[in-house]
Parts: sequence; structure tokens; C-alpha cells
Amino acid sequence: MREPKPITRIEVTEGNKKLRIVLIVVLLVIGAVALTSGFMSLLGKDAGWKNVEVSNAEADYSKEILLQYNFSGTGAQTTALYKRISAVYSEAMGKAYQVFRSEAPEGNLADVNAHVNEAVTVDALLYSALETLQATRYHYMGPVYAYYDSVIYSTSDAYLEDVDPRLNQEAKAYVSQLAAFAADEAAVYLELLDNFQVKLHVSEEYLAFARENEITNFLDLHYMANAFIIDYLAQVLTENGYTHGFLASIDGYTRNLDSTQAYSMNLVDMAEGTVYPVGVMHYQGPASLVLLKAFPVSGADTFYRQSGDHIVFPYADPADGMYKASVASLLSYSYEEGCADVLLKMLPGFAADVFELPQGVYSLWCRDRTVYYNDSSITITQLLEKDGVRYTAQKQ
Repeated sequence: MREPKPITRIEVTEGNKKLRIVLIVVLLVIGAVALTSGFMSLLGKDAGWKNVEVSNAEADYSKEILLQYNFSGTGAQTTALYKRISAVYSEAMGKAYQVFRSEAPEGNLADVNAHVNEAVTVDALLYSALETLQATRYHYMGPVYAYYDSVIYSTSDAYLEDVDPRLNQEAKAYVSQLAAFAADEAAVYLELLDNFQVKLHVSEEYLAFARENEITNFLDLHYMANAFIIDYLAQVLTENGYTHGFLASIDGYTRNLDSTQAYSMNLVDMAEGTVYPVGVMHYQGPASLVLLKAFPVSGADTFYRQSGDHIVFPYADPADGMYKASVASLLSYSYEEGCADVLLKMLPGFAADVFELPQGVYSLWCRDRTVYYNDSSITITQLLEKDGVRYTAQKQ
């Protein structure tokens, strides 16, 4: 039997949709305790670090990701080098946006969603990403992600009681139905064909449900998209020999490109409703880092909706569609794999009822005011000890 739709259709203004497109530089300037702010101490030591912007400064996609590059020692060649890096970066960013973000169907996700049950030729970049996701079901959760977007970017907290699945049983039933379709290979699955062609198979039952509930995107990378984008940008920059910098996104993905540079990362935790800066992690690049957390640390964290102590976020468990976090925050990283691979190893144990340590990557997480970690090559300093709150570190 089809589950009922939510009681209230949430109004989402264009302005609220734009909230998630916030300059990462703002995080650096205000010192928000977030993933990218971990580089503040590094940037402050050398005036040679500069933000490399895309040539089309009006493009929204350029404001989700930061490229910081170290121009120290380039002297009179700095301007020319900056222009070359910006040109390469701008072209790569434009392509990544077209493939992963654009709503115009041009061999991208929009094209696949617009032509269900048809073979579609897609860009090789998207084909590679879909290959990476093939063993998972997270990319089929598009309708679930869209639903949580409507909750997070709604115009009034008064709606939460009607549409938050943790507060409303009818909303919970609806999200559960969405997740059930997404988890069912008989309802939806992606076939990877030769010559960069794909075919999104959607059952008649799911199509009828989608029409009734105004669902248009069966396939969506949502919070995963920037992981693939940053990996692609890192690949292009490295192939062109531009490795003296790092990339970071507003939603928790970082790629350090320089093997000679030491980096530091601020660590955060939420305990008893309070966000704490619990310490600083020091490590050597290059590395791919992913931070997942169940709480915002500043107004720039727009993937969250907080009303009092209640926080809604988009990390949904494919088993039932409910947003979940088994620990308040999880930082995982690899010195060999990209952000997308790291993320996919984290999700099963993070967006879940019970925490499971990701396999094949290094991780840091907090529990009972202890920072746990499993990488012998890092150091953790400045552990919080203030106003009766004390954190310790323990290697696993």
C-alpha cells in the first residue's frame, strides 16, 4: 500500500536554496570551527598563500569550493603563474559543474533523470563517478535528499512538526516509502553500458508514485557531488603540475596536493548540545579528507536546520530513509585514495544507528570527551581543557 504524502508541502524560496552557496572564504575570515578553518594557522604563516578564483566570478559553483595556492618564491612570475592556474582551474570547474550540478540535460545527471528507461550517453567524468557508486544505493536516494532539502531550507520552524520524520509519523512513513523504492533493485537501478552510455531503469510502480508525488530526480549525488568534483579538480591540477596548494569545500571535503607541506586541522565535537573546538590535528600532505558531522558550527553550515536542540541534516540511512549520525562527527582520510572513495567507506558506519569504524582509511572521532584516532603519523595538540570541560586523545 502506498504511504501517505507529508501533511504540508514546504515552501522553499530561491533565497533559501542559495543559502548553501556560501563563499568558503567567509569561514576562513570569521574563524568558524569547520573543516576549512583548520588551515588558518598555515595560511597566516606565509603571505604567499592566495585564493585562486575561477574566471567567471558570477558562477555559483565557484563559491562552494576554495583553491588556495602557495605562490611563495615565484617573485615576478606570480601574476603569470596565477593566470595559468586560474585558467586550468576555471575550465575544470566549469566542466565539473556541467556534469554534476547543471539542470540542463547535456550528458549529465539531469540528462539521465530526464530519460529514464532510455540509453543516454554521458560525460566520461560522470560515467566514472557512477562506476564508483555502482556497489552502493546512495545515489538512488535522490527523492529522500530532495525531501530533506525541503525541510532544511523551509521558511519557518513551524513546519518541522509536520514534516520532520523524527517528529511526525506520517512524514516518517513517506520517507520510509521513498527509501524502500531507492533500495529496491526491481524499482530502480542503473545499467552501465559500453561507450559511456547508461540506462536508468525505473519500474512502472515507481514512475506512478513519482508522478503522484512530483518526483523528478531518481538519481542524485547531493552531498556526495563535491567529493567527486574536488577529486576531479585535484586530478587536473596535478596533471598540469600545480601541486603547491589545497582544495576545500564548504561541505567537508579537502584535498591537499603538496607532499612537502605540513597541515593542521581543527577538530570539533558536540556534547550535551554544545559544540566544542576539541583540539588540532597535524599531518603531512598530500591527503584526501572528509568530515561528516551532525551539527552546524556557524551560519555558513547550510546543510543543517536547527530548531533549539533539534537538528536536521541530509545524511540518510538507505535502510529506512531516516537522517542519522552514529557519532557527532567523523573525520576520515587517506593518503592514497580520493575524497569520494573515503566518503563511501564512511557512510555505512556514520549514517547508521550504530557506529562502525570505516575500513581502509584513517579516522578520528569523539566519544565521551575523548578523541579517538588510528593513525600513528599524526599528532593532536591543544586538547580542550576549559571551564570544567576536558578532552583527551587515545590511539586505537
